[in-house]
Amino acid sequence: MKSSVQKLILIVIGLLAFVSLASSVYWLQTRSNETLVNEDKETEAEQLPKFNTGRPVPPEAKEYFSEIYNFSVLYPKELQATTYNEPSGAVTVVFQDIDSVRGFQLFIVPYTEPQVTPERFKQDNPSGVQEELRNVKIDGATSAAFYSQNTALGETYEIWFIHNGYLYEATTLKPLEDWLNSIIQTWLFI
Repeated sequence: MKSSVQKLILIVIGLLAFVSLASSVYWLQTRSNETLVNEDKETEAEQLPKFNTGRPVPPEAKEYFSEIYNFSVLYPKELQATTYNEPSGAVTVVFQDIDSVRGFQLFIVPYTEPQVTPERFKQDNPSGVQEELRNVKIDGATSAAFYSQNTALGETYEIWFIHNGYLYEATTLKPLEDWLNSIIQTWLFI
């Protein structure tokens, strides 16, 4: 019983660390020109022209569309999507719901290699941990899904894939693996 309580406390601490990290990134970075579709709140991104992929969006979801990277993904409407410009043409999109302490981060960086090199992996994942590696398909693109470690978040679940000159890295907490998998399966390259 004590072990279960300790695990629950660690999960809650990890989720709070994830939210804290995402909030810190928000204040340290600037917003990009990404477009949010079906967003309820008034944001800078909503002032940009809206794009319509033509696919149906269930009432419990929103659609995030990137004109720059030509993809769309459906995500739970409780989450807020915030985009941050990064150095070297990279971008980070944080999808989070602070109230339920759920979220994931999507990091996109220009990348011309056909596979992720050990150097690139170490650069983006300093822990070097890549456990239970398996292949999954994301709208036809082969992806690597695995468990890892993050100093701020603890155990993570990650999905990395390369498409049209970009490396995509989706990260969430390990207990949210199935949840992230269901979101990533709505991914659509335009």
